Amino acid sequence: MKPWLVWTIGLALVVAAWAVIQITPSDDAAVTPFEVPGALGSPLSGRAFQASVTDVRLGDRAEAGGWSAEGTWVVADVTAQALLDEQGSLLGHADLIVDGVRYRASERPPSIFRTGLSVGLPRSGSIAFEIPADVAQRSGVIELGLSEETRLDSVVRVPVDLAALDRGTDVELRKTEWAR
Repeated sequence: MKPWLVWTIGLALVVAAWAVIQITPSDDAAVTPFEVPGALGSPLSGRAFQASVTDVRLGDRAEAGGWSAEGTWVVADVTAQALLDEQGSLLGHADLIVDGVRYRASERPPSIFRTGLSVGLPRSGSIAFEIPADVAQRSGVIELGLSEETRLDSVVRVPVDLAALDRGTDVELRKTEWAR
């Protein structure tokens, strides 16, 4: 076999191996959640739940009943329901993602976060995220799911421009109740 042919075949095999490496998904890609993107106010259906982020507010103080706290708070009004089964159906995952950093929903105020969901009977309420003040000038995504463990499960994602929100002094969390 001629030397130039051997080198050409060898180079072609190296390029083919490089191409295979480039198109092979990473280990993380095999277990990432199934994202259901949507807009503010639209109902989004995941594997076993349906959720809608109906309003987002920004303020310097969050209040819920007798509870209150100072800080920079993003409060999202959410309506959610189970689609298949009520057992184990709760809104257990709520993150605000800004520039790749996840801010988990606060467990301090009473909210719809970690509330059980019923089939065909939507619940509505609010979720509060406490964020650093400088983050309030950016855009982010609210991500909701049934379980804190989202691998190979579905999550609904709603983009929100925090800089476009009118910043109030007090933001009230809605009481969690059956939706109307």
